[in-house]
Amino acid sequence: ALLPSLSEAPETDKVAVSRFNEYKNTCLFAFSCSTNLGDRPTMTFSDTANLGFLPRGLFERLICKAVEWCRETSAVQSLQSQPLFQDAAVLVFGNQKFRMRAFHDKNVIEVNFAAGNPLAVHQRLSDQLQQILDECMKSLRFFTLLPHPAPKNKDGEHNVLSSKNLITLDNLRVAAKKHTGIADSMGDVLLTKQQVLDHYGSWLVDDTLRSEYDVF
Repeated sequence: ALLPSLSEAPETDKVAVSRFNEYKNTCLFAFSCSTNLGDRPTMTFSDTANLGFLPRGLFERLICKAVEWCRETSAVQSLQSQPLFQDAAVLVFGNQKFRMRAFHDKNVIEVNFAAGNPLAVHQRLSDQLQQILDECMKSLRFFTLLPHPAPKNKDGEHNVLSSKNLITLDNLRVAAKKHTGIADSMGDVLLTKQQVLDHYGSWLVDDTLRSEYDVF
């Protein structure tokens, strides 16, 4: 079997998967059969839970593709050394570690990135997700969400699932390009134009520097 570790997690691997402090950036892939959800500039986890749709089996397919890709580009070749489970995986692409977790109650896949720019890994995962949907789920669409900065918990960890608002990556990039801020669905300001740059600079590709990014 390609993924022999997709089973109940041993305690040591559970710790590795649940560790927060080494991850610096986070995004969420949300899924829906409706165009209305993805067209919203901002939303909440209640929106993704009620209007989204994450089919069983999609996350496992993504893990399979990601594992094969990472094995070709990373020094970590042994599957046994990588925590891989039905709803979580920790992988390494080149020198960058990243973690994927499925939250079926919210219809999202969360991806956390260790130090380094997240764009290359995000782009490859996006390409792989699109391949999966083209192969067997043509009516489903996905889009990338970034959490509105959430308060840290008592241990100093940034708990993404406590974020009250989620902002589409496309909306953030449009705001950065137009030098504007971000408002929520009620028209209240979530982020000023400077906060967009300060909080999400890693996700904003400067077109003048695009040729310097190796995102395959």
